[in-house]
Amino acid sequence: MIVDGGKLDESIANSLGDSVKYAPTIVTPPADKSVTEGETTTFTVNATGTEPLSYQWQQSIDNGSS
Repeated sequence: MIVDGGKLDESIANSLGDSVKYAPTIVTPPADKSVTEGETTTFTVNATGTEPLSYQWQQSIDNGSS
């Protein structure tokens, strides 16, 4: 069972054991930053869900059009 948004009653979740998987949800998105070529910066994201969680950074070179 995958729970996507909302909450599952704790007693039901406990009775289902490891079969309950919680979809990842971004709790704190990374802040917008402008960086000059050659400089470095750090982005941070906070997410909840069933582990293992992963994320992927993507760079837009056309202002997000594609």
